[in-house]
Amino acid sequence: NDSLFLMDEVREGFYVPAMIKKSWAINLKILEQIDRICKRHRIEYFAEWGTLLGAIRHGGFIPWDDDFDIGMTRENYRKFCAAAPKELPKGYGIQNIHTDDTFDLFLARVTSSMHISFEGEYLEQHYGFPYRDGIDIFVTDYIFSDEEKEQKRAAVCKKLLAIGDRI
Repeated sequence: NDSLFLMDEVREGFYVPAMIKKSWAINLKILEQIDRICKRHRIEYFAEWGTLLGAIRHGGFIPWDDDFDIGMTRENYRKFCAAAPKELPKGYGIQNIHTDDTFDLFLARVTSSMHISFEGEYLEQHYGFPYRDGIDIFVTDYIFSDEEKEQKRAAVCKKLLAIGDRI
């Protein structure tokens, strides 16, 4: 029952306001869309970061966490980023460094909306939650089994991160 789920609650001694739970509900809707696209294109993904920790440690959501994180291998990430803009429902969006000049994170974010909205229809479809909400998709790259190649890859990554920090 949505109405019971969306009520304020105390979980594990932590107060979880209805607004956080509405955010969780939106993220579940976004995840349904991601899952639909992934199944259609045979793209594998997995829970990451707080989402994985919450699933294991809390049997669901971390009471004080307000977002979802998933991961994909580089190949699956590229396939998803190519398919998602064409297949996400109207109003949804995907952001990454290729789709948004102001987005500077090394991940993609699938959002339920590109803007905050207080319009009645939007609020009705989004459990009264007017804000943008989204799921972060992190890229997982394989490491080389050849130690020399892996050291070179790691060195390049460290240099890129150092350059990024300076910027």
